Amino acid sequence: MSALTHRLFIKDLEFYAYHGFSDEEQAIGHRYVMQLELRVGGNSSVTDQLTDTVDYGAVADLAVRTATESKHRLMEHVCHRVGTALIQDFPLVKILTVTIAKKCPPIPHIAAEAGISMTFSQGEQDASGSVE
Repeated sequence: MSALTHRLFIKDLEFYAYHGFSDEEQAIGHRYVMQLELRVGGNSSVTDQLTDTVDYGAVADLAVRTATESKHRLMEHVCHRVGTALIQDFPLVKILTVTIAKKCPPIPHIAAEAGISMTFSQGEQDASGSVE
């Protein structure tokens, strides 16, 4: 018997990027941390073959590349771009949750992180026609 899906996760994937609402944030940049949780189909638990699952190294590479390739004002937009790229490039991913947090956010309070989390599913589309 094999599992219908399995949970693959990547925790505390750090990167530096130039996102932020203010021009100063876009010039200076920030440290970010990303969490990825994927529900993956395939029968790798039986076959022991990488082709029957999702390569988490390739997932991490695409996620960071997408999150850092251009500047954006809102983390919501960055999170949506990362989720859309992963769902489109990895068809075995059935459900994906992307969480992106800005370390030490520039707010008038002491906070370790502030961020956004979005969940995407294979084949689901939003009103603009892009995959969610």
